[in-house]
Amino acid sequence: TVGGTYVLRNPVGFIDLVKVEERDAEFEVDAFLNHLTRYSSSAPFICKRLIQFFGISNPSPAYVERVVKSYIGGFYTHRGTVFGDGRYGSLAATAAAITLDKESLAPVIDEDPVSGNVREPLLKVIHLMRSLRFERRPHIKLRYGLFDGLRSKIGQSPWEAPDQFSFFSGDYATPGLIASSELVSPESQLLSISNVIGLTNGLFSLHSYGLAVADGGLGPFLTRLPSVGDYSSSVGFLTYTTVNDISDKINDLYTLMTAGRLSDDNKQVLVDAYNYFAKAHGADTGERVLLQLMSALPEFHTWNTVRKTGLARSITPSPPKASNTYKAIVFINLFGGIDSFNVLTPHSNGGCYLYDDYFEARGGDVGVGLTLDEILPIDGSSAGINGCKTFGVNSLLPSLKDIYDEGRGLFFANMGHLHKPCTNKNWLTETRTDLFSHHTMKAEAHRVDAFKEGDGPGVLGRMLDVLEDYGLAVSATSVNAHSIMIDGSPTTGRLSTAMDTSGVPRVYHREFLKGNQQELRLFLEKLHSETQENSGAFSNQWSQSFIDIWNKTDTLVETLRGIKLSTDFSSKAPDIDDISKQMKLVAELIAAKDQRGNGVNRDVFTVYMGGFDGHSELKATMNNRLPALDNAIKKFWMEMKAQGISERVTVVIGSEFGRTTTMNSNRGSDHGWGGNYFAFGGDIKGGRILGEYPLSFTDSPDNPINLGRGRILPTRSWDALWFGVAQWFGINEPTDLDQVLPNSQNFGCDLFTDSDIFVSGQSTISGCGGGVETTDVS
Repeated sequence: TVGGTYVLRNPVGFIDLVKVEERDAEFEVDAFLNHLTRYSSSAPFICKRLIQFFGISNPSPAYVERVVKSYIGGFYTHRGTVFGDGRYGSLAATAAAITLDKESLAPVIDEDPVSGNVREPLLKVIHLMRSLRFERRPHIKLRYGLFDGLRSKIGQSPWEAPDQFSFFSGDYATPGLIASSELVSPESQLLSISNVIGLTNGLFSLHSYGLAVADGGLGPFLTRLPSVGDYSSSVGFLTYTTVNDISDKINDLYTLMTAGRLSDDNKQVLVDAYNYFAKAHGADTGERVLLQLMSALPEFHTWNTVRKTGLARSITPSPPKASNTYKAIVFINLFGGIDSFNVLTPHSNGGCYLYDDYFEARGGDVGVGLTLDEILPIDGSSAGINGCKTFGVNSLLPSLKDIYDEGRGLFFANMGHLHKPCTNKNWLTETRTDLFSHHTMKAEAHRVDAFKEGDGPGVLGRMLDVLEDYGLAVSATSVNAHSIMIDGSPTTGRLSTAMDTSGVPRVYHREFLKGNQQELRLFLEKLHSETQENSGAFSNQWSQSFIDIWNKTDTLVETLRGIKLSTDFSSKAPDIDDISKQMKLVAELIAAKDQRGNGVNRDVFTVYMGGFDGHSELKATMNNRLPALDNAIKKFWMEMKAQGISERVTVVIGSEFGRTTTMNSNRGSDHGWGGNYFAFGGDIKGGRILGEYPLSFTDSPDNPINLGRGRILPTRSWDALWFGVAQWFGINEPTDLDQVLPNSQNFGCDLFTDSDIFVSGQSTISGCGGGVETTDVS
């Protein structure tokens, strides 16, 4: 507002375009930031996220509203004490409002099964170290650091968030009870195989060796592998000591480790464990095992109550394998918005006008466009552009050209998220989403459900839902970063597997969980035994995940040990984001398809490679990352052919959006919309460009697909690609295709069928294409 009277819809502009001054730019940035922070939805959004970080995943609207009032007003009063300084966004007032609110303090809230959360791994590590009095060894200097490889072991580490959205999404919900109840559990996004087992082993190691690397420990390697109880190879150790009486020990830890929420059933398990190990192996061992079991409690890993049934927890069973042949889809997620108009480009061969148009739009000789010696020619006649029979592929991606020329790869031109077909006149009103936002557009590209009508959040997850109903054994695996793309309907309760490239770990304890030495197993299983319906939803989620992962990894480790690939995935180029290792792991899992569970009929995989947000020095970004991607694609394709399974595997390479075709002032490109993506596989009807590649790159109102600033309006939606892929995967009934792609009927003949994409495809869309009839009647 201006003078309390006038309201300005947009931020104030301060820059005099005739006489530009640095001061004016600073004023404008300040005004813009003030506009963003005071926007009507900003305070509720920020306050809800902060409440979630304080341990309540699903705060009530009233709770959020009370915190918002303090955030905006800058004050919070509790029992006569005032917090905050009266300024908008006061963190003192906000923190006090969160922690001192009745919904945060009232003990009765703990009785609500959906109160609380799954705790962040890093907070659990720090909690344990502080509560049990960690001390750094005197001669260890801070320059060594306390932790090593923390993110790869537990999923989190200071300063190592995978992107600007942190380690997990605030609206993530695990399939099953939590999602079907319309609740969220953001931290559950980190419940991968590697993270759950890495945290368990890391905490076990901390009690046995101090903060060291031994047996999956979280510390660095200093000198040697120590024996149990030897802290000389650690950077520090826990100094907590307990009283002699076992009841007093547990009561003390009950407060320190679980804030008084330890159930009577689990307390008895701890007493029994201590008595057993103290009698069989001595008091020191009994105390060490007691502390290790305390760090494995569901009451420690979640802010939730636990109520037991007295029965053992069942492992989620693997579905039986059907007789159908095997097929797999692999999605390579290039996060950040890859500049795909520097992946597939026009070429000047044959006098094609479009290359000069492209090169000029990208800044000419001083711009970001690819020169002719930076592109590899491919047959582009299928694009149907007059005079342009040749196109180009970035020379840093020769594998794409080779697979394309082999007839087993194709490009999808100018594709992106759409609610419905639109034009440069109505796109703003016809597209109801936050365009050009990484977070939103990634979600849209992975959901492919514009109006959120589907039963599950992810397009590949919905495919598996349908195929599971057909009686097929299905599996969903994400590598190095969980993706909602592979999550299905909450009602199925089917959880996807999240793994990382460090290999398949297993729960390990050198003394009592090794080989035939399994004395700890019974007590761990009892801590995570079956719970009642009114028990905490988050503690149940943690325990079920732990039991399932423990069982799965014990089996999977033995399975993968027997898998020998024919292809060496190593490369002279740095393996950025471990993308080659990710694809190698996928290749191993495909090779083990018949040994995983009862065997698998349909697999979906997602792998992740980030860093493509090229706002500055775009060419340097691409030069740095594309060689690693190329090696991963090349070696995976070689391995699939070596396994003799290439015709049953389809790989799709995509990104959340394309980028602007015009260059910005930092020799980069900015967030765009439409982009060009690639698919390959042994059944792909390749060597073609599907869709409509832009006929012009002119940044002009007369260009029907240019929205200004070089943002290209997509002419095909993600629905078009996945429609044909779903048919190839075995889904052909119209009602089932509608379940997989609820918005597909908005695109009619603009969808690609399996016969458009695959050699084996036979499907058509009714009313689209077919024979051409002629008549003399005018």
